[in-house]
Amino acid sequence: MNFMKEKASIPDHVFAYLSGNADDRQNALTEKWLKKVDNQLTFEQLQKINQLTGSLKQFDKYNLEEGKSSVAWRIRRNKIARLTTFAQKVAAILLLPLLLFAGWHFIRNKKLQQDLVATQVVQEVKTQPGVRSHFFLPDGTEVWLNAASTLKFPSVFRGKTRTIELNGEAYFEVAENKKRPFIVQSNSLEVAALGTAFNLCAYAGDNIVSATLVEGKVEVTSREGRGGTFILEPNEQIKIEKDINKTIKTNVNVYDVIAWKDGKLIFNETPFHEAVLKLGRWFNTDMVLAGESLAKYRYTATFTNEDLSQVLELLELSAPIEFSMVARRKTGDSDFTRKQIIIRAKPGITKQIK
Repeated sequence: MNFMKEKASIPDHVFAYLSGNADDRQNALTEKWLKKVDNQLTFEQLQKINQLTGSLKQFDKYNLEEGKSSVAWRIRRNKIARLTTFAQKVAAILLLPLLLFAGWHFIRNKKLQQDLVATQVVQEVKTQPGVRSHFFLPDGTEVWLNAASTLKFPSVFRGKTRTIELNGEAYFEVAENKKRPFIVQSNSLEVAALGTAFNLCAYAGDNIVSATLVEGKVEVTSREGRGGTFILEPNEQIKIEKDINKTIKTNVNVYDVIAWKDGKLIFNETPFHEAVLKLGRWFNTDMVLAGESLAKYRYTATFTNEDLSQVLELLELSAPIEFSMVARRKTGDSDFTRKQIIIRAKPGITKQIK
């Protein structure tokens, strides 16, 4: 296990143990926590960081200015040249150990400082199906994370870029920094920006991934050798269909794409299989299309604040479909299968669907 992990995963009692302020209960919990090999590696890094912090605090107790002033006062009080020479020697004797101490600690702790940089914490925000999240990154970039998505980012951005990892869908309003591009990496696409707003939908298991620009300018690069690199202008979208190795660049209504962050689902001539996939993630439900004919159907609707039963009712009214629910099954002591909905074309109209 790498030490670069979410800060919140380290229990409070471990920090109490390191600082020497732990009670008996906290000591016992920490000893139990240390039995895992991964936790031992983490603890060693924490000890290094704690040692570095302690050494620096100890060094802070020495006041070079006060030492210099004291020696200077002795020199001014004695005008005799011999005594002046003696005072200068005393000053050197007093300051030399202090300078040696500071130099020794600087060299000794240089590697620890490098370790501290190398072991910066990687944070992870993960949303469950049916849940969305809104937060800020360390550089001030604002993020909306859609359902069933994961975003990984460092606690502090270092180096020439601000690089993060996404599995799922997110909308970014990027804090401008012309010297350090903001880069989002996914399984299929990489998006680079300086200061802009864009949406990236790239679930690892999906056949279709897309990047949509709201404002500014971004560079979108395929990470799987499909389509090369594209520069997007506002209201443009890059969409990749993996199974047929097809890349499409089009103009879109960007609000239809990003309305999910405001609690809306907008479908505008959307292929029905894409609409069903989004609805399933939105309501934490497995929605399955029975047969291939419905996948070609294009669906238009807007959903705002409706629950699942209302959405299914509206689907039956506005689309040539019918549905049935599969009862949840118990799979363990306290586990159940997810709710499943089977969607079929209504009898007699399959040939009408194009």
